[in-house]
Amino acid sequence: MLAVVLRAAAALLLVPHLGLAAPPQGERKVELAERMMESTVRLESPGSSGSGFFLLDPRDNPRSVLLLVTAAHVFQSAKGPTLEVAVRERTKDGWVARTVTVQLVEFYGLPDLDIAMMPVDLVAAAHPSAPITPDLLADDEQMQEHGVAVGAEVLLVSYPLGLLANEEGFGLLKSGHIATFPIFPTRTPTGRRAVLLDREILDGEYGAPVFKPSPQGGAVVGIVAKPWSTTNKIRMLTVLPASHILDTLDGFNKLRAANKAAPSLRSSVEPDQRSLHR
Repeated sequence: MLAVVLRAAAALLLVPHLGLAAPPQGERKVELAERMMESTVRLESPGSSGSGFFLLDPRDNPRSVLLLVTAAHVFQSAKGPTLEVAVRERTKDGWVARTVTVQLVEFYGLPDLDIAMMPVDLVAAAHPSAPITPDLLADDEQMQEHGVAVGAEVLLVSYPLGLLANEEGFGLLKSGHIATFPIFPTRTPTGRRAVLLDREILDGEYGAPVFKPSPQGGAVVGIVAKPWSTTNKIRMLTVLPASHILDTLDGFNKLRAANKAAPSLRSSVEPDQRSLHR
């Protein structure tokens, strides 16, 4: 009789509509992947092509701005004052592809890191419906909680060779396994650590967000960056951990707080003091 009661109780815990159990991991994986799809965009200009994502930081910041985040060299390689961004507009009939032109103003990054972020002012129709927020960016401890380890599978949304997945303008969902060890700490006494995935990178994938679904919901765990070493003929996909994105965001917020009259980040301070690139 006791065994029957225990089996009945266990069965109740597995019924989702009773609210007694968390959503299945498969549902959480889809939810995170869809959000990453919505926030990731294709970036193109003469001489440069890549992927990027929108980031909005509302933490104690009434002047929060929308940031376009990508690999720094995607901005640096652009030949011209503008960048074409492939976005989507959500309508009552579904998604519609749009292309918006953004001015390449000064953007912010940290020395020796292929990460940059730039404020953008988009019309309402082009504004992302689900930008990434800092709570989705995992630090070292959170990365381990979400199962980031050597051999673990991670996902990314990108535009390889500038390819659009469909007429709505979304990117491609791809996967890879972490191929290097150790991963932690991501900040070391000699510098900052990057990790490699077990696949080659294609042009157009730089700046793509890398994320890891988990039973806890998952998190953004890194960004695709330029390989630190170009001596090897195999171009392994290089990921800078999300802790470096958080450091870049903190630096941007400090600069913005000290330069309230200059939201475009224009300043007379020397570039090497503020890691400004143009």
